[in-house]
Amino acid sequence: MSERSVLTMLVGLFFSYSIFADYEMVNGAPQFSETEDQFSFYLSLWKNLSLKERSELGGSGHLISQRNIQWKISECETTKTYSDQENFWYRDAIHFDNNNEIIPIPEANRPGYLYLNLATLSSSRLWGLGRYVSPKKNNNESTEEFQIRKDAAKLEWEKHISPKGSYGELIVEAIHRVYPSTLNISSKEFYTLQEYLPLTSTHYKVMNKYNPYQWPIYFDERAHKPHTINEPSFWNSKLGSISEKTIKAKLVFNWCDKTQGVKVKLQVPKGQVFLPGPNRPGRTDSGDSTLQIDEVEFP
Repeated sequence: MSERSVLTMLVGLFFSYSIFADYEMVNGAPQFSETEDQFSFYLSLWKNLSLKERSELGGSGHLISQRNIQWKISECETTKTYSDQENFWYRDAIHFDNNNEIIPIPEANRPGYLYLNLATLSSSRLWGLGRYVSPKKNNNESTEEFQIRKDAAKLEWEKHISPKGSYGELIVEAIHRVYPSTLNISSKEFYTLQEYLPLTSTHYKVMNKYNPYQWPIYFDERAHKPHTINEPSFWNSKLGSISEKTIKAKLVFNWCDKTQGVKVKLQVPKGQVFLPGPNRPGRTDSGDSTLQIDEVEFP
């Protein structure tokens, strides 16, 4: 048997026994893009069902996921620091087609697989400065003078929101639980973007905080799935769940040297390895390059 055949067999055996054997990484690897003063990051997974999950589900069910994201950014030459987080729960309805394959969501139409986003990050919002607000025209100010002042304000704004000259980290922890269709889920516990308007003004204001115009974590899953920021009534008890998996990742960046590009690395716990999977149908890669994954000891 050739060396390559032996390696292929060993990899296959590893994933056969891995607790993450039913996951694949979208785009085959984490995606990364960088401009002169910003960067973006994308990490998502495909999930099939394990034999245990499939056999115990029957005809339908739910995947409920909790995704907590925390980040911290600090200036390299001062003591200025900013940190924030988001914590959401998402509901994926599990239904099967005539071939007994999972029916996917339209936005990630790969038959047989659920689409689970871990993080879609825009670094321009990491400092928590909100959205850009253009200055108003002053009385007796000419159009030309106003345009010059607007351009200067925009340049100053872009300088403040850039992570250039800073370092930091973003930590993701996602818990995925599969439940049978008998799980009692209140219709008021999860809601879609289209259902925001009927919410109370206070609740709507809270949710508007996570608008991508001012929030660094893009609303990928929130645009496609029912979700909530309030812990579901059944979540505190694991009773009734068929399976549970916890997935962790840490993005570490350093842009202290402004003459060079940002230095970035992605860390995951040892043993958390995923097979490479395809892109979302109809989509190209979500970055200019891919990131290498380092397996490390997590606390």
